[in-house]
Amino acid sequence: MQSTSPLGFYDGMDVPSKRRKKGRPRKKNPRSQIISTYFTEKEAVILRGNAKKAGMPLARFIRKKVLNGEVRARFTEEELLGLRKMVSLSNSITDLVKIAEKEGSLVTMLYFKEHREKIDLLLNEFYRKSDVL
Repeated sequence: MQSTSPLGFYDGMDVPSKRRKKGRPRKKNPRSQIISTYFTEKEAVILRGNAKKAGMPLARFIRKKVLNGEVRARFTEEELLGLRKMVSLSNSITDLVKIAEKEGSLVTMLYFKEHREKIDLLLNEFYRKSDVL
């Protein structure tokens, strides 16, 4: 049964016995156990630094380290710089392909399109190998 406003319109509220659940759905396997441990100040600094380098929260870093024995960092600064350069290069080649298509330079367009596809394959391989989740 639906409730109505004084004017007779449906007000969107169900009767109290059939209330809608609010908020985020519950996880199927929620983390409910807390295990605490003590670290020295130096150990804590090292853990926080390693978690930051891995690009993840401290709790996730510790959980992965304990359960899997290793944690792969997302990307080093050097890898990020290389990735940015590859993306920039790919974008530049895409722009050149568009210009070549407009101007009618078929050979140039095909050349750049081939190289752009190779770069895209490398980027996709890079992303797939660096999946940390």
